[in-house]
Amino acid sequence: MITINRENLAYAAGLFDGEGTSRFSLYNGKNRTIRLAVKMTDVEPLRRFWEATNHKCKVYGPYRERAWKNFYRDNYQVVVQNFEEFQFIMCLLWNWLSQPKRNQFRETVTAYLSYRGQP
Repeated sequence: MITINRENLAYAAGLFDGEGTSRFSLYNGKNRTIRLAVKMTDVEPLRRFWEATNHKCKVYGPYRERAWKNFYRDNYQVVVQNFEEFQFIMCLLWNWLSQPKRNQFRETVTAYLSYRGQP
């Protein structure tokens, strides 16, 4: 059973709007990946995103990343690399997303489907 909390979805959409990205990539001309990701230095907002999207993504980290010269920081990220989960999250967040993020989602899905030979 799926539990939906509209306030949590609005929060997740706002977080994705500001910090998230979606893309379709080809590696070596054959391995395709559709990806939704949100990267941050604080894990708590990502856990809220994970809960709001009904646990359809994975939280990874911490990863040590060089921020500048001799300063390092930990980063965490939420990632989805499965088309069905990507679509599910897109549908959940759609009503609260800005037009540029909606366009990014559309372009990502269009690229993915056109690579697979689907309209």
